[in-house]
Amino acid sequence: MTSRFLPLLMAILLLGGCAVPRTGPSFGEVTNSDSGLVILPVSTVLEADGQAAVSPQLPAWFDAAPAYASDRLGPGDELRILIAESASNGAFLQTLAAPLTLDGVRVEEDGSIRVAYAGTLDVEGLSASQAAARIAGRLDSILYRPQVQVSLTGSDRRTVTVVGDAGGEQVTLSSGRDSLATVIAASRTALKEDATYAVELRRGDERVSLPYDLVMGDPAYDVALAPGDVVRLARTVSQITVLGSVGRGQLVTLPAGGLSLVQALGAAGGLDGNAADPKGIFLFRPGHGDATAPVAPAIYHMDMRNPLDIVAGSEFALRDGDVVYVSYTSFAQTQKVLRAISGTISVGGSVAQIAR
Repeated sequence: MTSRFLPLLMAILLLGGCAVPRTGPSFGEVTNSDSGLVILPVSTVLEADGQAAVSPQLPAWFDAAPAYASDRLGPGDELRILIAESASNGAFLQTLAAPLTLDGVRVEEDGSIRVAYAGTLDVEGLSASQAAARIAGRLDSILYRPQVQVSLTGSDRRTVTVVGDAGGEQVTLSSGRDSLATVIAASRTALKEDATYAVELRRGDERVSLPYDLVMGDPAYDVALAPGDVVRLARTVSQITVLGSVGRGQLVTLPAGGLSLVQALGAAGGLDGNAADPKGIFLFRPGHGDATAPVAPAIYHMDMRNPLDIVAGSEFALRDGDVVYVSYTSFAQTQKVLRAISGTISVGGSVAQIAR
């Protein structure tokens, strides 16, 4: 009776071997693919140029903020004016104990201000000290040796708006070339320590976004701001994907301090001891950049059997969108086939028993 089921059992075995599912490609299938991309060893890349870091391209307008006469008064400025009368004391002058303080004196659109006892004066284009001298000249006929101080307390035309997690505020530019990092620091905008941020600069209809650490750490991106600029500190979530023969394939969020290739493997539960091929760890990095400066996709390779590769992988910083893949050993597929055959033999034995 068993002989009648022998062809059936052979068919089951053949089908079982052919139908074993494939979880992912092996080392050889990745390295022998015809994708046209060059696979770069992580150690070689680090030694050559610091993991081939690509700096963002800046538009021409980003560094085109002209220096302006920050010490000159103009429409929209708000002033504080102190006026005091002097008293004679030998060769020196003493101011009276109670000077007149005028806060919120605004420079009008025509460049004029109105000052008590002095009337209307044109101060546009003057420095604060020149404006004080002009006011003192007006008061000279009614006060004895008037002493005048003028200081800038605010300005509609000199401000940059900084927007963060908890709202926004206006920062008055204090010099002709206030930089992006200086204004961010002056804004006292609260940032969460465990979060990552991007700095978005908007000037008119143009805008650009850069990593916060790049702006604060690289002078090339700490550019001058212009009045009217808007700086937005946007919290970002950067993630990488870990796939293949690991403890648990998952999305991994990059912390503020960054994550290395080796750390990402650890976050995913490490290599699967039964199925992972330690020589076949790959990092797939998508292309980026714009049409004028495109960056092609890249594949990096790490061999965990090589101590130098492990050291390099510990220093290889991951970026948003990276995909880490651990290939399966060919023996893992063989094990699947053997398990499938074992299962079909068991089924065939049961069928034979029933047939008897």
